[in-house]
Amino acid sequence: MSSRIIQNNPTLIFIIKAIVLLMLWFGVYEGFLRPLQQPDRFLINITALAGQQFLNLFGYSLHIEAVSEGTAILMEDEALLIIAANCNGLAVFSLFAGFVLIFPRQLIQKIVFIPIGLLFLFMLNVARVVVLTLCQIYHPDWLDFNHKYTFTILIYAAVFGLWMLWVNKLAVPTITQKRLATA
Repeated sequence: MSSRIIQNNPTLIFIIKAIVLLMLWFGVYEGFLRPLQQPDRFLINITALAGQQFLNLFGYSLHIEAVSEGTAILMEDEALLIIAANCNGLAVFSLFAGFVLIFPRQLIQKIVFIPIGLLFLFMLNVARVVVLTLCQIYHPDWLDFNHKYTFTILIYAAVFGLWMLWVNKLAVPTITQKRLATA
């Protein structure tokens, strides 16, 4: 493939950047962050704590405790829900931030939008923890389906929606792109 074809195809450039970014993230995460259990442990703890505190505001008497798999939300010393590394939101946060970063727009816009999007996704993940905990309390038979399907679809739809908002409404073209558009 010639470099001219690549340069004139922004979709192909985006795909190449996405593949490189995913490989880089995988290498950094698997090689350094995962063995150190960072930032996994931090995200697990704040997600569990936020979910527990929210439910306690509504009269539930819950506490959290570190367990070998992650952090458990407990009621009367019975584990209702365990938040593990796969459920802390890190993969979703990284996917969202990575896609915004590789989209060709001004850095200042990215610096503003990424934290706002990450905060939204974090709150959505806390809401997921709250609802799954309530499922375990009132309808334990609903837990597995909602964990595997409902919230997977909801979370990834939210990432896609945020990214589409970014691409179509919020990302103002860079000066170079404005010049190309008027040429």
